[in-house]
Amino acid sequence: MTLQNRQLNLSQVCVDLHIQPNLRNERSCALGHSLVGGIDATVDPTVYHAPLIAGSTETCRVILHETPYGRAHALTACSCEDWQVHHRDAPMSSSWICPHGASVLLSLGRSDIYLDFVALPKAPSVPTVEMDFGLDRRRFFAAFGKNYIYRWAMLGIDKDMAMEAYRIRFGVDSLSKLKQSDWAITAAEVQSAVRSDMIMINKAAEIKDLLLKACGSAHRKEAA
Repeated sequence: MTLQNRQLNLSQVCVDLHIQPNLRNERSCALGHSLVGGIDATVDPTVYHAPLIAGSTETCRVILHETPYGRAHALTACSCEDWQVHHRDAPMSSSWICPHGASVLLSLGRSDIYLDFVALPKAPSVPTVEMDFGLDRRRFFAAFGKNYIYRWAMLGIDKDMAMEAYRIRFGVDSLSKLKQSDWAITAAEVQSAVRSDMIMINKAAEIKDLLLKACGSAHRKEAA
């Protein structure tokens, strides 16, 4: 039924790739699907270049591990900032993957459900519609709506603090300047937090840490 409806079963793709089916990994597979056409191989069979985002000439360097499955390390290593931050703050693990790593694994045929999906006949032509690029923004703000605001408040966090933390994290002077890929990561993280008390506690601590570090940096600049 999933294939007949031309919708890629992202949860099953994660299972095929031996990563945990969760919101962030499924998002990585969805974004990775759009990057597959831009994958470039190198003379080294373990090294590939993937577009930073779809249609970009800027690339990331993705390295495959020789023994990708059954070991407690990442399936791929990537030069992208998201991978570097994730594996700096957490043990290298096969439970998480970035979009660029996912795109390389998909291009190598590591997922049967993905191969079945791309083998489908092309869908009939339909009028082009404008993509809803605001979806991830709405998902971010929904995580601080009335259903969750009390839980965040119990941890000392409100929407404005979260907005400021993500502005600092991505190095922009306004969230309106975030790239679509940044919004996808941001929305996935806070949506995961509202679904798990432990993840929310960790996310609240991360937000506070970012704000405290930014405050300390500002004070040092003023003193100088």
